[in-house]
Amino acid sequence: MRVVEQIYVLKNNKSGDIAWGKSKDLKSDNFVVVCVALNVTCKLINEEMIPTVIQQVVELLGHQKEAVRKKAVMALHRFYPRSPSSVTHLVSNFRKIKLLKILSLLGSGDKQSSEQMYTIIGDIMRKSDTTSNIGNAVLYECICCVSSIHHNPKLFGAAADAIAKFLKVYLSFASDIHNLKYLGIDALGRLIRISPEIAEPHQLAVIDCLEDPDDILKRKTFELLYKMTKSSNVEVIVERMIEYMISINDNHYKSEIASRCVELSEQSAPTNHWFIQTLNKVFQHAMDLGNPKVAHNLMRVIAEEFEEDDDTADSKLRSSAVCGIYLGIIGDPKLPSMFLQVICWVLGEYGTADGKYSASYVSGKLCDVAETHPSDDTVQAYAVTALMKVFSFEKAAGRNMDMLPECRSLIESLSASHSTDLQQRAYELQAIVNLDASVIQNIMPSDASCEDSQIDKSLSFLTSYVQKSLEEGAQPYIPEHERSGTLNFRNHDTTHSLRFEAYEGQRKGKGSKATRHTADQTSQRVQPPPHLLDLGLPSFGPSGSSSTADPLKQLEGLLGSGQDGNGSNLGHGSGRTAPTKGD
Repeated sequence: MRVVEQIYVLKNNKSGDIAWGKSKDLKSDNFVVVCVALNVTCKLINEEMIPTVIQQVVELLGHQKEAVRKKAVMALHRFYPRSPSSVTHLVSNFRKIKLLKILSLLGSGDKQSSEQMYTIIGDIMRKSDTTSNIGNAVLYECICCVSSIHHNPKLFGAAADAIAKFLKVYLSFASDIHNLKYLGIDALGRLIRISPEIAEPHQLAVIDCLEDPDDILKRKTFELLYKMTKSSNVEVIVERMIEYMISINDNHYKSEIASRCVELSEQSAPTNHWFIQTLNKVFQHAMDLGNPKVAHNLMRVIAEEFEEDDDTADSKLRSSAVCGIYLGIIGDPKLPSMFLQVICWVLGEYGTADGKYSASYVSGKLCDVAETHPSDDTVQAYAVTALMKVFSFEKAAGRNMDMLPECRSLIESLSASHSTDLQQRAYELQAIVNLDASVIQNIMPSDASCEDSQIDKSLSFLTSYVQKSLEEGAQPYIPEHERSGTLNFRNHDTTHSLRFEAYEGQRKGKGSKATRHTADQTSQRVQPPPHLLDLGLPSFGPSGSSSTADPLKQLEGLLGSGQDGNGSNLGHGSGRTAPTKGD
C-alpha cells in the first residue's frame, strides 16, 4: 500500500513526501518493498533528499539479501555525482584501501620505506570502524599490508589483535556473516607465514569455522589448518579433515584432502599405531592417491620395529591391522587398487602370524581378491605373492596345508596368462610349495621384509659346486681375454667372405674385356650342373648358329653376346638381336 501511496506522491511531485515515503519503505521487513524503494531512490533522488535517506541506504549494505545489498551500492553510486559531500566519508575508505595496496607493494623487501609507513598504518588500524563492512575492509587491508612490508613487532601484534576481532567477536554475535569469517581466516593465514606461533590462541575459533555451512569458508579453513598443523594438534586436525573428506562428493577435492592428510600424518604422527589407523581411513574412503610411495610407507611402518621394543606389542599391532580392519573390508568392491595391494601384502606377511585365522581362510580371501579384479594385473600379482608366502610359512613351520580348489584353479589360469609377470609368479608358487621345509625356510624367511639383502657379486656360494665339477672332469672357465682359437666376431678375418669381383668389374665398364675375362674365370672356377645351363637358348656366336652340345660354351656365348658394341642389353630367350641404328 505504501508503494501505491509513493507513486501517487511522485505524480504530485511533493519532494518532502517522497523522502518520507522512501524512508519508511527502506525500513520495511519485506525485502521486495526495500528493493522497490531503492529503485525509486535511484530514479528520483535529488541533492536535497540525499541526506534524509543516505544513512538508511548505508545500513542496507549489510542486509541479509544479496539483491538488497546490490541495489544499495547502486543507490550510493547514484548519490555521488549529485551530492559528493554526502558520500565523501564512504569514498575516502575506498581510497584508503587502494593506498594500502600501493604501500604493500612499495614496502615489500624495503626496510627503509617500510619504516616510514608504520605510523600511518597504525593510525588507520586504530581509527577503523569495525561496526561497518567498509571499516572491516579497511582493517583487513591493513593486516595484508603488515604481512607484506618489513616486519615490525608492535604493528604485527596490532594486526593479531585485529584478527581476534574477526574470529571471536563476530563468531559470537554475527555468526551468519560469512565474509567476516573468511577475512579472519585469510588474514591469519598471511601472518602465519611470518610467525607460526601466532595461530595458537585462535585454534579453537578456526576449528569452529568447519561447522559453518558455507563450503568456500570450509575450504579456506582447511588450508589454514594445514599450515597450523604440528605434532601437538595433528590428531584433531586430521580427524576433522577426514570427516569432511568423507562427507563431500567432489572426487578431485576429496583426493586433494586425502593427500594432505597423508602428508600431515607422515610429518607429525604421534605414534605408529595412529599413523596406520589414519592411513587406513584415508585409503578406504578416498580415491586412488596415485603415489605408490604412500602405500610403501604404510607397509614399512607396519613391518618395522616400533618405538616399543617389544615383540608382543608389535605382534598385537599387526594382528589388529589384519584382523580388525583388513580382513573385514577386503571384500569391499570399491576399495582402491593401491589399498588392495597393501592389504594383500600385509595378509601375506602377517595373516597367519598370531594363529587367530587359519591359512585356508586367509588364502581364500586372497583368491577372492584376485578373482574379483581380473583386469588389474598389479593386484593379482600381489595376491599371488601373498598366497606364496602363506603356503611357504605354513610348510616351513611343519604344518601341512592342502591348496584350496579355488586357489589351484586360480594358479592354473594365471600360468597361461598373457602377463609374463603373472605367469612367472604362478610357476614360482607351484615350484616352491613342492620344496622341502628347510629349503623354504631359507628362501622365504618369515617377518624378514625389512632386512637388508646382502648381494654377493663374486658368487662365492657356488665355489663348492664348481670345485666338485672340476674334480669330475668339467672344463675350467676361461676368461674372454685369455681365449685363443675361438671365433671372434669383432675382429673376424675379412678374407673369408663373399666375393664380388665379377660385379665390381661389370660396374667399372660395361662390355669391357676385363668384365668378360672375369666372368670367364668365374665360370671356370665354378662348374654348375649341366641341366641348369642347358636352357635351350641360342648361342650367339660369330656364325649365328645355335648349339646346345657344350654347356660351358652356351654360358660363354650368353655372357659374350649379352652386350652389344654400344653396351645395350639383349632380350634373353627371345631369339632376336637388338636392333641396330641402321634399322
